[in-house]
Amino acid sequence: MSNPFPAMKPRQLLRVLQSLGYEEVPRDGGSHRWLVAQGGPGCDGRSTSL
Repeated sequence: MSNPFPAMKPRQLLRVLQSLGYEEVPRDGGSHRWLVAQGGPGCDGRSTSL
């Protein structure tokens, strides 16, 4: 049985998400970043962190 979801490196996934309208926003006081999309899920527009 084959996997319908092929493996993807993080940078490649980030490029896909950016093509869908997400942008990287630096988090306060750290090296991590938020992925934010206008009209995205969450009350403050933040969907996930990297």
